Amino acid sequence: PGGCAFRKTSDRYWAWPVDSRVRVVRKGVIETHAGNGRCADPQPGNARSAALCTPGLVAVDPNGLVYVAQRNGASWIARIDRTGALTTIGGTFVVGGMAVDAGGNLVAADANTGTVVRFPAAGVTSPPTVLVSNLGAVRALTVGADGSIYVVRSGIPSGSGIWTVVRLRPTR
Repeated sequence: PGGCAFRKTSDRYWAWPVDSRVRVVRKGVIETHAGNGRCADPQPGNARSAALCTPGLVAVDPNGLVYVAQRNGASWIARIDRTGALTTIGGTFVVGGMAVDAGGNLVAADANTGTVVRFPAAGVTSPPTVLVSNLGAVRALTVGADGSIYVVRSGIPSGSGIWTVVRLRPTR
């Protein structure tokens, strides 16, 4: 499996890149939440019948929206609502990490450019906001309870093989 995310309801979501699906574990039962097993960029519609090519990252917001991203290559980010409808919300960068903040906003980082962006909460149609650029090769990202964004990056200084964690403090 790839990335995982947890809901307060104790549901656990797992990205399975090998079979192009997202699984959910509810009350000990494993089910397919999204993906039909075919590798292709997702198209809007029913999440279970959608093709997902190598989903590697997953995040869940407080209201049960599930975000899925391709880990490598020509990336995409898809949102799955509680009815099972899938829409794509991003697809212009290689996702190195993503998480949902307390306000329901999706925070994602470009693995190649080190740009961190915030997509507005569901239902808001404005484009993502760039929070910071040029962090280097982003490998993971999470959001703390206080709203701080923690970014794991590698190769800083360039080619060193050193991994570092950067804390981005929330703006108030």
